[in-house]
Amino acid sequence: MREGGRGAWLEAAEAVPDEVLATFQTRADRDGRIISMRSWKLWEKTRWTEDRGRRLRGRVGEIHLLVDIPEVTRPTGEVRSRIVIEPLGDPCPDPAPPVHLDLPVLPVMITRALEMIRERTAVPLDFAT
Repeated sequence: MREGGRGAWLEAAEAVPDEVLATFQTRADRDGRIISMRSWKLWEKTRWTEDRGRRLRGRVGEIHLLVDIPEVTRPTGEVRSRIVIEPLGDPCPDPAPPVHLDLPVLPVMITRALEMIRERTAVPLDFAT
């Protein structure tokens, strides 16, 4: 097994989540290697994938499959970014709180956030004195 179809082959059962071993009907042998409990004929038919995958080209005597296992989907490698807009300037007794926008964001949302901050920080000028 290879994660994402790339990288080094995983041969140790401890390196593979239990849900994946169950999906492929495999288990660990005495040495900790992955062994299949499914017959070769069932592997070839690939009906057990239940339309969650596809067969790829392989050499004679090899079966290459790309199977999606929803129970194991994890956001690995996912990076969440955001824009933080906050007012800067002279100290104010009641500063407006910063606005957090998760990326990706539409430009109109940035404009709205700026308008909100302007409205909150607007200080009425008193010309009567």
